[in-house]
Amino acid sequence: KELDKDSSKAIIFEGAQALGLDPWLGTRPDTTSSNTSAYGIREGTAYWLPYQIKQNIGIFKIVYSSSVGARRMPTHVDLPKNLADLPKNASSEQKWAAYVREEAHEYGTTTGRPRDITHLDLTFINYNARMAGVNQLAGTHLDIARETDTIKICTHYTDKKGKNVVYQPGLRYQENVIPNYVELPGWDGKKCRMAKRKEQLPKNALKFLSFIQKKIGLPIVVATTGPKRENTVTFPGYNQ
Repeated sequence: KELDKDSSKAIIFEGAQALGLDPWLGTRPDTTSSNTSAYGIREGTAYWLPYQIKQNIGIFKIVYSSSVGARRMPTHVDLPKNLADLPKNASSEQKWAAYVREEAHEYGTTTGRPRDITHLDLTFINYNARMAGVNQLAGTHLDIARETDTIKICTHYTDKKGKNVVYQPGLRYQENVIPNYVELPGWDGKKCRMAKRKEQLPKNALKFLSFIQKKIGLPIVVATTGPKRENTVTFPGYNQ
């Protein structure tokens, strides 16, 4: 109640799970048991209401995505569980995914299970941001990029007849959608880690951020450029 009256004070609510695991809105069958959106704050606190929260920041991996469990997302890249089994004639896409898994350490925190690597999927992110009540974005892993690789981004889905279709949760539906991609140039991820301000980020990284936020329609206010606490670049209201 004190916080209700004093706007100079603030409180942070941190979601423990992504919307993709929500029991109703998530990608079944890999879901959890509680409301993982901003609207779950009411049930989680039994006091605060969603409209009282001014900043709902959605966090996502900005250069790629990852997944674990029974689900196979539309932008999935085929990789063996053990990268030592990657064939010598592996495609450039597979080699990129293998690099991402190792460089970003995409393994389960407790189980050590390797995560599936997927291309960034704007159709999926748009749905999740809207359903989660997000009004700002924070992108992580901006440093997981290379100048030698282009970055594939799924901009929309089509069905087998070429008709545009929307995102819906549920694996049976997703098995029948075809992701459509654009490719943007990469940048030096190691140089990216040295950036302290927006102006110090590689030009291709800034162009990439601009493209993503325009496609999603929400401002990107934070980007991480590495695993350390200081590897954070903030640009409130970024709208290049």
